[in-house]
Amino acid sequence: MNYLDRYRLKNGADKLKIHFNNLYSKNKNYALMLLNSSTLKFPSLFVLKDEIKRLGIYNNLSTRNKSALDITDKIFNNDISLIYEKNNRDILSWILNTGYTVDGLNQRYDELLDKTAILLVKVHNDTNCLDALENLIFSRHRKGAYIYDIVWAFLESKNPKCIDMLAKRLLSNNEKDIQLSKKLLDFVPCINSENIRSKTELYHNATKWIKDNLNFIYYHGEHFHQTPSPCTFRLSLENKYLQNTTHLKSNDNKRSYTDWEVAAIDNFRKLDSDSQKLLSDYSHYLHKHNSNKWKSWIEKSISEQLSIAKSGTI
Repeated sequence: MNYLDRYRLKNGADKLKIHFNNLYSKNKNYALMLLNSSTLKFPSLFVLKDEIKRLGIYNNLSTRNKSALDITDKIFNNDISLIYEKNNRDILSWILNTGYTVDGLNQRYDELLDKTAILLVKVHNDTNCLDALENLIFSRHRKGAYIYDIVWAFLESKNPKCIDMLAKRLLSNNEKDIQLSKKLLDFVPCINSENIRSKTELYHNATKWIKDNLNFIYYHGEHFHQTPSPCTFRLSLENKYLQNTTHLKSNDNKRSYTDWEVAAIDNFRKLDSDSQKLLSDYSHYLHKHNSNKWKSWIEKSISEQLSIAKSGTI
C-alpha cells in the first residue's frame, strides 16, 4: 500500500494534509515520488488537491494525477465537455474503483463518485464498474445516505448482471439490504409474497423466475427521482406469448414481427390482463416442453388458444 494512503487511513484526511506539507518541505522529490506513485489511490489525491494547488506543484504531477484533478474540476464546475471526451475512461475507472471504498469522505466527494459513475456508464458504456456501484448503493443505503443518482447509473447500464446482483442481496444479513433489493426487484411476482417463510426461499423463488423469464424482461427506466417505488424492469407478456426474445435495454424485439405476428399481437392486446398472463405462461410452458405442438397451437385462433390454455393440456 502506498505510504500516503496508509497514513490517511490511520490518521485521517486533515492530518494527511499536514504530513504531506512537512514531507514536501523536507524533501520535495520524495514527496512527489509518493504522490505520483502508480500505487496511490484516488482518495489521497483528492484530499491533497488543495495542497497541490497551494504549493504550486500541479505541473510536477504524473499524467494520471493531472487528468484526475482536471476531471474533478470539470465535474465540480458542471463542464459538459466531459460528455464528449472519449479518452478518459481509464482515469474515470481509477477514480471510481480506488475511491468508492472511501465513500462519505464529504458531500463533494460523494457527488464526484456519482458523476464519475454516470460518465462511465452513459458515455463509455462501462460495465466493469457495476460491482463498485452495487457496493456503493447498499453501503450508502445502510447509512441512510443519498442513493438516487448512483442507483440510476447502476440501472442505466441495462445489464442482466444488475438483476443477479440485486437478487443476491436478498440473502443479506442486513434487513436494509433486503428491503432495497425487494424494492428494485418489485417486477418479480414472488418478491413481496407473504407465503414465503425465509430469505433463502425468497432468493430461490425469485432467481428461478428471473432465469425462466429473462428473455422477456426489459428495462422500463423508472427511477427514484420519479417515484419512491420505481418500476425498474418489466416483463413483456407479448413477447413471452410469441416466444420472441426481448432486448433487455428496451421493449424492443431482437427481430421484426412478421405480418402474422402483428395480427396476433393485436388480438392479444385486446384481451384482459388475466387472459394475457394465462396465454403467455401457457405459451412459454408449451414451447419449452413440446415445440412442435407449440407451433400448431400458436397458429390457432386466440379463442382456441385460450380454451386449450385453460384446460392445461399439452
